[in-house]
Amino acid sequence: MSQELAFALINPYIIAKSRTGGVIARFMNRTRLDLVAARMFGPSQELADAYAELIMSNRDREPALNQLFADYIRRWYAPDKETGRPRRVMMLLFTGDDAVEKIRSAAGTPRPDWQAGETIRDTYGDYVAASGKYPAYFEPAVFIATSSSRAAMTLDLWSRYSENDGGLIDRGIDISNESGVQKTLVLLKPDNFRAASLRVGNIVDLFSRSGLKIIGIRILRMNLKQARAFYESVHGSLRKRSQAEVAENLDSVLRKTYGVQIAEPLKMQVIEEIGSRVGDNRFDHLLSYITGANVGNATPDPGGGENCLALVYQGTSAIEKIRYLLGSTDPRQAEPGSVRYEFGSDIMANAAHASDSPESVERELGIIDMQSDTVRPWVEQYYGNGG
Repeated sequence: MSQELAFALINPYIIAKSRTGGVIARFMNRTRLDLVAARMFGPSQELADAYAELIMSNRDREPALNQLFADYIRRWYAPDKETGRPRRVMMLLFTGDDAVEKIRSAAGTPRPDWQAGETIRDTYGDYVAASGKYPAYFEPAVFIATSSSRAAMTLDLWSRYSENDGGLIDRGIDISNESGVQKTLVLLKPDNFRAASLRVGNIVDLFSRSGLKIIGIRILRMNLKQARAFYESVHGSLRKRSQAEVAENLDSVLRKTYGVQIAEPLKMQVIEEIGSRVGDNRFDHLLSYITGANVGNATPDPGGGENCLALVYQGTSAIEKIRYLLGSTDPRQAEPGSVRYEFGSDIMANAAHASDSPESVERELGIIDMQSDTVRPWVEQYYGNGG
């Protein structure tokens, strides 16, 4: 076995029906591969046509199935013919031993009258047979590669369109642009990636209760500069919270331990000094958790060792809806059924972050650069500039 780069494309229908989380969960849990990149595409007519032609050239499958796949791509990946608005397609990139075969096995093969739930296509796809040339209904749920060579060709194609056709797809055919529509950012924290589990997908599923649309997705590995900027407002609140803790405990500690009290001016000075140091230490601990860097022994700008998943949602009252589903900062105080109640451990490792205002959304999106192309660098790393 060898390390490979594999992909999965989640189809527009699956995304529109908010089944994305279930698909992600199954790929991560059943393959045990590393999810290294993710990007939302709004394929152009040119990309849809080119991908359909590439599928038609696949000799690993029967020509009739190639034709069925190609016709699906031309119809459901291309922009809407009446409005010209794109459809959302989500690309996931995985690495690991024998990655292409593991993804292919988890996805499954289209077959008439799916009944079982063994594979992703068994559960989320449909293939209703008919007497004619085409099935009465066909939804393959995902597209994957049938071999390593086909993975290389497909990734070369999609990476060439990744910058222009990918990013934040906020004008998709099923995306509302009515008044009151907002964007908001969700960041799934590193504790969700410590094992190849269902956690990431299940959290995405919980957020789907909002009725909002995912318009952007990115695997992010923050460096220290990004993390400091991202959590800038948290630093001040950690200092204030720590100073309040010191103020609450200082008198009793001095009295019980040393049998003394101190004058009010000195007391306030001690509270500010010690509380600030405790807050700074907690902030450094947060930076280490998010970046994987040892902040105390940092080189100029280390980090990038921990995975986060950034998701951008769009819809009416998006910020309020997502924060309601997220739950209280402290998982112990969060409502049952909320993301932090179900998946959080403590105030820091509390599963996810969500923007708290339109200003925060704008600032945070700028810091993590959601529009940047994370697909092509991985393709070039594995296959070079020529794909």
